[in-house]
Amino acid sequence: MGRRGPPRKPDEQKAREGNPGNKSLNDRLPEYDSADVIEPPKDLKAAGRALWEKQSGMLIQHGVLRKTDTEILHKYCKIADDMAFYEKLLDGIRAKRKLGFFELKELHQCQRGIIQLRTQFKHYAQELGLTPASRSGVQGKKKKTSGERAQEKGQGQTGGNVARFFKRDTGGGIPPRSGTA
Repeated sequence: MGRRGPPRKPDEQKAREGNPGNKSLNDRLPEYDSADVIEPPKDLKAAGRALWEKQSGMLIQHGVLRKTDTEILHKYCKIADDMAFYEKLLDGIRAKRKLGFFELKELHQCQRGIIQLRTQFKHYAQELGLTPASRSGVQGKKKKTSGERAQEKGQGQTGGNVARFFKRDTGGGIPPRSGTA
């Protein structure tokens, strides 16, 4: 079953609002290499090519399009081509109807195809992060600060791993275990 309720707000928006729900914000967004200007694939037709040029330009300009997203963008534009084809087909069926040649089955198949393609189109738009909530739902590895890395190595305030085992009152030696003779 799909996600229920209203779409998730982006974490950036939640932070600007002061995190009203007091839920943890995603601080582990992955950072992929940004995509440069990309030529549209050769298999795209007019509608897909126009969408590619428009969307890729905007996504690159705002630093949203990553190299990992180009295949999804290609499928997104390919679906736009398919929707344009079905819409032309639907127009043809309607023109036949006006002339008296009408097949109800063809009309319903064409309408069903358009609905399915629009659903896929929306899905790929969410995958690309073209909806505001979809980017904040991605999680990657948490980035460590320099303090966390130093503490992990044992070079924090204690002076390293060795300082935890020695006490000043034993003269630098390892203290005996408590409860042993």
